[in-house]
Amino acid sequence: MIEDGRTTMEDAEPHDEQPSPDPVKERPKAALKTVEDGVEIISASGNPAGLTTLFQTPENLGLPSDRRSQTSVVPTIRLHNPDYGRGLNPQESSLVSRGGVYTSRLHKRVPNMVQKRGIYHIRKRVPTVLIATIGKREIWKSLRTGSEIEACRRSYAVLAKIESELAHARLELGIIVDLTLFEPWETRSGQSEPTVGSSAFIRRNEKTHSDTITVSELFDRFLADPTQNWSPRTRLAYQTTQRLAVSMFGASTATDLLTRAVCRDFMESLRFLPKRASRAFPSLSPNEASKYAKATGYKDIISASNANTYLNKVCVVLNWAVREEFLNRNHLMGLRLADPVSKMDKRLPFSDTQLEAIFNSPLYTGCQNDELGYAKQGIARPRGTRFWVPVIALYSGMRLNEICQLDVTDVREIDGIECFVASERSMVGSTDKSLKTSTSERVVPVHSFLKRLGLMAFVEQRIQDGHTKLFFDICAGRNGFRSTAFSKWFVLFLEKAGARQPRTSFHSFRHCFRDALRRSRVDREIAMMLGGWGNGTKSGLDVSDYYGSGFDVSVLANEIEKVSFEQIKALPALICSTDK
Repeated sequence: MIEDGRTTMEDAEPHDEQPSPDPVKERPKAALKTVEDGVEIISASGNPAGLTTLFQTPENLGLPSDRRSQTSVVPTIRLHNPDYGRGLNPQESSLVSRGGVYTSRLHKRVPNMVQKRGIYHIRKRVPTVLIATIGKREIWKSLRTGSEIEACRRSYAVLAKIESELAHARLELGIIVDLTLFEPWETRSGQSEPTVGSSAFIRRNEKTHSDTITVSELFDRFLADPTQNWSPRTRLAYQTTQRLAVSMFGASTATDLLTRAVCRDFMESLRFLPKRASRAFPSLSPNEASKYAKATGYKDIISASNANTYLNKVCVVLNWAVREEFLNRNHLMGLRLADPVSKMDKRLPFSDTQLEAIFNSPLYTGCQNDELGYAKQGIARPRGTRFWVPVIALYSGMRLNEICQLDVTDVREIDGIECFVASERSMVGSTDKSLKTSTSERVVPVHSFLKRLGLMAFVEQRIQDGHTKLFFDICAGRNGFRSTAFSKWFVLFLEKAGARQPRTSFHSFRHCFRDALRRSRVDREIAMMLGGWGNGTKSGLDVSDYYGSGFDVSVLANEIEKVSFEQIKALPALICSTDK
């Protein structure tokens, strides 16, 4: 019969002439079988409480009785029925104790403890209401051991810290919490909390889990991480961010002190940080300069876009610190300044009026010389670096540094077509070449306008003069980029030519080139290849872009010839002056 969730049976009458059979070795014929969750449970005769059972594993099902392996354990009904075994006499209770529970190993495991790549971790799910405050859906903490016994010992302290962190998050949201979680150890138990250093098992000079690092050390470790594959320009950007962040946070500040309030103060300081603060206010720190600009209404401050760039870079560092377990949380997550300027308006192309002013300036129509007299009217028509770099940018769409670092061998024939080759590789041994992204390496056919203007003769003359750099007279800046010096000169050139306007710079030539491709209805994929643009993904490529060998140079040459600036009357005049 079935009683209280247990399967029982009436006693079978034993034969007087035979001894009672051993229930482990021989199953009574009158035994009642039940199948629960794919496991066959057979209650032995003579046991009204079902205390001693023969547990049949799934492997035994379907086998003859003489081939089944049997074990005397108690099924999980003991775990799920708290009344199981109540009212038994002492002898029957001892049978329950000796029976054992087959799931006992599962119940010895610490909750939320998982093994990942041989190391035990605590994995705690964040309640839905706290996800926005915590900044993640799960909390992972390494127990830093592959031993299950050691992991169990360490897990309780880690779980307590996680519960305390969740309690703090609830408190920030105004949710009632158990304040005991915030009490010191000695307050709760009347005993002093054991310190990590008192343990005799801590190896000498071993860094403990509670140790932290400073802001300066964090940036040093981040920049030294061998898994990062940065371009020189990206590394330079992080180094610039490091100098500013270390100065504003404090080099010796512990990283665990970078709370949400501290991160908000950092964002507020960036909001009013003056441009070139170290030069404008050499006696003030960045924080002091920011406070001065805020108090006095100083207008020449960095844009919201630049401030967000710094915030993004620091946020990347703090995310890395969380992954490397130097930090529990990145409190800078989600902090960004509202940018009033739309993305389309951050950098504008040169207007037709600006282009007319640029190519009607004395440098292109006649000046005193190619040095200090480039902005003064004269009879000289120099065809040097300052003449060629802007024109090449307009008709090729290449970035300033890509043009400035060209070797003489980077303007060469490919499949019978003269091309610019943007690459970090050099045929003459140059070691100072770099590209912004992986998609920047490309071949750009030379536009026929540049050929008629005399570019190929200029390249040949450089080779005959023994130069390896096409623009050898552009010196590398302090950061190693040749574009630095030319960019500063070009700002002065725009000013003297009367062509300087807000949100325009040398990079505006690249915007003009992109607009010319649009006007000519050049295929988007070809346009992306000519300009070395990505499509918004991290690699800049779709999966399909890795198939095939790309476009032939002849196809690119046909498309780039569609680029035209016929509305700029000053440009044809340059060819006429060359013919004269």
